Amino acid sequence: MNKVTLALAMVIGTLVSGCSVPESRIFGIIERPQIQVSSPSTLLINELLVKRGEQVTKGQILVHMDNEIQAQQVAAAQSQIKRLESALHLLQAGTREEQLQQAKARVSATQANWAEAKRQVVRQEQLIKDNLTSQNAVDSARANLDATLAAYNEAQEKLRELENGARFETVQQAEIAIEEANSQLAIAKKHLNDLTLISPINGVIEDLPWQSGERPPAGAPIALIADSEHAFARLYLPESKLSQITLGSSLSLNTDGSATALQGKVTYISSSASFTPYFALSQEERARLMYVVEVELPENTALPTGTPVWMVMP
Repeated sequence: MNKVTLALAMVIGTLVSGCSVPESRIFGIIERPQIQVSSPSTLLINELLVKRGEQVTKGQILVHMDNEIQAQQVAAAQSQIKRLESALHLLQAGTREEQLQQAKARVSATQANWAEAKRQVVRQEQLIKDNLTSQNAVDSARANLDATLAAYNEAQEKLRELENGARFETVQQAEIAIEEANSQLAIAKKHLNDLTLISPINGVIEDLPWQSGERPPAGAPIALIADSEHAFARLYLPESKLSQITLGSSLSLNTDGSATALQGKVTYISSSASFTPYFALSQEERARLMYVVEVELPENTALPTGTPVWMVMP
């Protein structure tokens, strides 16, 4: 083979290789769910127990808020319940024997006064017939008779009330009052517990916007925690490849420096396109619109958040 023939063969080979279909790569990054622990009220941060970047476990105490006032409210609610329970016990226990004896004595005394008032009326009416008294004296005696009769009737009613004990409705109202007080106590305790902020997940402290001694507003983020057990890949899929991906399908994702691909499951596909982020494709392709695809990765994936990933598509 001469030199001309050899050169021609090399050119043809180059052209053939240049006409092969290049592989298509879909790019993205690894991300993790983030949980925001918020301030329950406008109170001071008494103690911050964690630092940024620290690994925390579910249920671990992160922050102590100022709870002095709320603790007093819990104590007040507990005292209120004790008072209401004592009142209920009195109703249920009934009347003491000493109270019954006092009521009976009052009935006897008012009955005697009434009897004496009747005698005085009869006497005054007889005297006025003999012109030995005035009409005013008669009227006064009759008024006294009415007053003593009313006192006698009242004493009898009081005695019957003590003998019969508390009414069912009165006891029921006392029981309802205790239930309401217990509900208020439960609310007060819940508010008190909320002032101790705990981690809802196993994760890493990403940010602590407020420090000890500061007074954040209600609802302000106190701690931002990244889930250390769950991760997902967010990919940016061009419209031309959208039909090749479906919810629930399995994908193999590649990372730099690892020969083993990550296996994940598609859990989300955006319904509308968005502009390609700067890190997803090359300079020439950044003007294209892309669809966001989220791929759930195996639990406890060790790769850090922000790690670039890609998948190869035909």
